[in-house]
Parts: sequence; C-alpha cells; structure tokens
Amino acid sequence: MTASLRLSRACTNWRTSLFFRHEHDFGQRPEEEAGEAMAQVSLTLPPMKTYQEFGIDYFQDEDGVFTARVPAIKGCIAWGKTLEEAYRNAVEAIESCLEAREKVSALKLRKPRYAGMNIYSRPINA
Repeated sequence: MTASLRLSRACTNWRTSLFFRHEHDFGQRPEEEAGEAMAQVSLTLPPMKTYQEFGIDYFQDEDGVFTARVPAIKGCIAWGKTLEEAYRNAVEAIESCLEAREKVSALKLRKPRYAGMNIYSRPINA
C-alpha cells in the first residue's frame, strides 16, 4: 500500500480525502465524486443590490454652513444651512451628476486629434 493511499483512507474531512484519493480507490475520479457532492448542496446567494450607495462627507465652515462632498463623483459638491438641507442638496447633486454623465455618454463625441506643440520663448528681463 502506498503512503498516499493510506492517507486517503485515514482522512475524515471530505475535502482533504478528495485530495488524497486515487481512481482505483473508489471506482470513480475525485472530480466526479466532488461534482456529485456539490450537486446535493444547495447554495443560497444573497440578492443582488438594486441600488447604488454613495458616501457623503460633511464639513462645517466658520459661518456654520455645511458643505457636502461626494468623493465617488468628482466635482459633486452641495451645501446647506443645516445638515438636513445639505443632505437633500447632496442627493439632488448626485442625481444631476449621474444624469449629466448619462447624457454625455450617449453622445458620440469626436476624439481630438493631436496637432503638435508650440513653444513660446519669452525674454527673462522683458
């Protein structure tokens, strides 16, 4: 008896035993046996998200005005006199930024062509 055959009979964990088994041990290959074992197990996957989440950073300046910044969307900033107003304005800013992105992506913009580079030389003591 080989060492790996002895190990396969001594294993109690089915994953480990599948690793050490040989075809002549049980009449079928370990891959087929693993497939049958996996077919009996039913997996429950979590439901897919139907929404997007955006983090909002809040800052308060010395006048007490709140600024809301959305780091995931470059340039998406809103403000409000209260935290609640800043949140509402940030939500509107997120929606308008995403709407603008959709409109721009729908356009067939022409890619600019490289035309060269100019160098301007200015005298130092002019």
